[in-house]
Amino acid sequence: MSCQVRESVQTWIDMNPGYVHRLYDAHDRLEFVQQHYPQLLDLFQALPTNVERADFWRYLALHKLGGVYADSDVRCMQPISSWNAEHGHDAALLAGIAKRTLHGYTIEFNQFVMAAMPGHPVMASMPVVIASNFASSFLRGRAVSNQGLFHDAG
Repeated sequence: MSCQVRESVQTWIDMNPGYVHRLYDAHDRLEFVQQHYPQLLDLFQALPTNVERADFWRYLALHKLGGVYADSDVRCMQPISSWNAEHGHDAALLAGIAKRTLHGYTIEFNQFVMAAMPGHPVMASMPVVIASNFASSFLRGRAVSNQGLFHDAG
């Protein structure tokens, strides 16, 4: 069986030769949760869309394995080894800012590229945040959109 790798994924591989690159599909993500986080399986399966399950899974994967997560359509512009160089690469968690407002205090971290050490407490807290948002949306009688946008920006 042959596999076609998207150009953006190939760029990651070419630019970061010392890293192991893994691609996960929906079945792989389900198996990962079953194996490593069986206590969260019901929540994982209750999420209404595959997009939401993928979002949830990326936090679990970073919590368990550590490393770098990137969506398959994200193009790598510089080697991972150069990230955070200005701080001596001394960071247990890296996340980019996707949106910012200067005086309105709006800060939104992206989740399409993140890096974390295994067991990082932010990654450990994300299932609680997701479960809370998921439950509160239904308690407030809000519908879940087809993109899974049911939570408040906060």
